[in-house]
Amino acid sequence: KKRHLNDMGNKPSKRELLICETYDLTLEKLRNLECWFKEYLNHDYDYLTLEDFKIMMKQELLICDDALIASMFQEFDRFDDQKVGFEEFLISLSVLTTDSVDEKLAFAFNVLDLDSTGRLHWQEIFSVLEHLQSISNHENDKESLIAHVDSIFGTFDLDNSGYISMNEFKQGVLSDAYLISGLGIFFPQHSQNMTDIGEKVIFGDSCWKIVLKIMHGISKSINYISIWDSIEIDTAFTEIVHHDDQFSEYAPHIFNIIRAKCGIDPQDFLYSLGVEQILGNFLLGKLSSYRKKHTGMGKSGALFYFSDDTKYLVKTISTKEREFYAKNLEHYYNVN
Repeated sequence: KKRHLNDMGNKPSKRELLICETYDLTLEKLRNLECWFKEYLNHDYDYLTLEDFKIMMKQELLICDDALIASMFQEFDRFDDQKVGFEEFLISLSVLTTDSVDEKLAFAFNVLDLDSTGRLHWQEIFSVLEHLQSISNHENDKESLIAHVDSIFGTFDLDNSGYISMNEFKQGVLSDAYLISGLGIFFPQHSQNMTDIGEKVIFGDSCWKIVLKIMHGISKSINYISIWDSIEIDTAFTEIVHHDDQFSEYAPHIFNIIRAKCGIDPQDFLYSLGVEQILGNFLLGKLSSYRKKHTGMGKSGALFYFSDDTKYLVKTISTKEREFYAKNLEHYYNVN
């Protein structure tokens, strides 16, 4: 544990020592998390109210549904006193990032249980999946979502009671996790290759919002291609799509063709790199995005990330590098 206590100049307090030991945090990560947490306190108290929590979830997870956020708040509120202190928040964060599968699934079940009855009803799962689909920019028809929720109940509701108990939920996820984590949109062809490479990027990390923007942008990109699936090849190499004021994509159709030539399935690609992974895994009680490469920044100052399933490496590039790749893209495409 010495590593945890010697990574910042200021001497840790007894409280910090205890928290670092309890939650296996470095002193730097603990202090960064606490500073990040305090940014959402809109009053003189040292805890989150439901309104504070709503703002946090909208900014950090893109979730805007009040019923879902209220259910999440109730699960984070470990002392059942209508407020979430920093150490309460750490307990739930620990469940989402490090604790056992059983605890993760209990957390997920309680979040999905919007009316706190101890049972999951059809409408609850439908409303949650409908909202999360909207975040990932998928415009699936209502009939498809209805059929998917029916499929979940057909698999999970073992006694045909019309609702899903916690034990049924746990058994169902263990037999087919993608029914939940695929959000009714994605059914990846290959199982995830989970390897402990790099450090997970989570709430409070200086890279979290950058990663979230990248993941959301990739989701928008693939959906854009699925809508506009034809373009003149002469213009495709110089095409720039501005999905919003923070994410632009270069030659999306060309790179889509390159991925297809490499045998990369669009659903697998999105499940590894898109915002769908965060949203889907959250419904399994997991908080996962990208993993920071242990080596940190390269010589150019670039950031390196692995997808959580370690299938892909994401690297930021400089303007000069972007211009070089744009200039040589057509030649690369024609040669390959």
